[in-house]
Amino acid sequence: MSLRARCFVDSWITKNVRRGPGDPRELAVRLLVEANALGIPPREITAECADPKAAIESVLHGSHFSNQSRAMC
Repeated sequence: MSLRARCFVDSWITKNVRRGPGDPRELAVRLLVEANALGIPPREITAECADPKAAIESVLHGSHFSNQSRAMC
């Protein structure tokens, strides 16, 4: 388990994804690129969030991203 990956995903989605139109694939790629630039490799992100695109897509469609792991940051 990678706390830094979990916290990055939570923070990134909270800051960059809003309900409404958007391309979940493009946003997922941005998430992985930005994580990698900070030294968090894609495999570490996907170990914590198996499908970043699906997580982003659920937010775009109106679901709330879980606050559970955000509290651990």
